[in-house]
Amino acid sequence: SFYHVANAFEDPKNNSTIKLHIAKHANGQREVVEKFLSSPQLEQFTHGHVPILHELDISLSEKSILRIEPLTSPSGATKALQGEYPTINNAMTGKPNRYIYQACFEDESTASGHVQFFNAIQKVDLRGESWPIYSFSPYRAPNEAYFIAREGSKAEDDGWLLV
Repeated sequence: SFYHVANAFEDPKNNSTIKLHIAKHANGQREVVEKFLSSPQLEQFTHGHVPILHELDISLSEKSILRIEPLTSPSGATKALQGEYPTINNAMTGKPNRYIYQACFEDESTASGHVQFFNAIQKVDLRGESWPIYSFSPYRAPNEAYFIAREGSKAEDDGWLLV
């Protein structure tokens, strides 16, 4: 089941295809997803229930999904952590973007149900190999972030992330 969209844009290599970056929940049952999103206490969820960012290729001419894959770095070595509530610099909406920010678990081990809340923010660099994670103290829980671009900024990631 798909839920929160980070961005969607026309594929620069094929204008009849839309690229979509979205949080995909492993358990597609709507009731399970709604429970997950309505409860900040995530301890009852196991590794497979927490969403992971995916990229979809949607064919406009065929009216179908051509590809669904978890987001990886260009080398395929780095993966997005399990998380939700992806966001981008709003100036990039509908355009090919480089960065996505999401609330996540600090690492794979905390996604196994030992932590009640998301405890980090991940900056996903769609063109780079480094996907930094910004951890919070054990008693802080970031949620949906909002990106504020610095006035006059030229770089997509020049600004502040409010959490």
